[in-house]
Amino acid sequence: MPLPAEGQDRRADHPSAAEPRRRPPAAITIDLQTRARISAEIRTLLDRADLLIAFLNAADAPLTDMEPDTEGEPEPDEASAQPVTLAPAWVRPVVVHRPTRAEMRAAYRLAGEPVPSNLRGLLGRALG
Repeated sequence: MPLPAEGQDRRADHPSAAEPRRRPPAAITIDLQTRARISAEIRTLLDRADLLIAFLNAADAPLTDMEPDTEGEPEPDEASAQPVTLAPAWVRPVVVHRPTRAEMRAAYRLAGEPVPSNLRGLLGRALG
């Protein structure tokens, strides 16, 4: 059972009522050997992160614009020429067709199955 939050009183019937409150230590002491091992692990992780970033940049390299600028004219900024669109106009909206009660009854009758009572009229529900 979870302990009550700070500032809340413990109930007498709560299982933690007999236990003394545990306070976290004020400071954690780390010996030099452990500190050196943690520092080495952090350096290794940062080196691996640098390698991963370099790998991803290399993977993007074929997609970069490699066209030489022979005229000496600066190219327009592509970000301002082609703004980002979250919903482009060429995507059609999804149209959901919900069949009416009459269409559903007709489908049951066409298949030769009995029409469920929730699709029958008021009299059909009462009688059948």
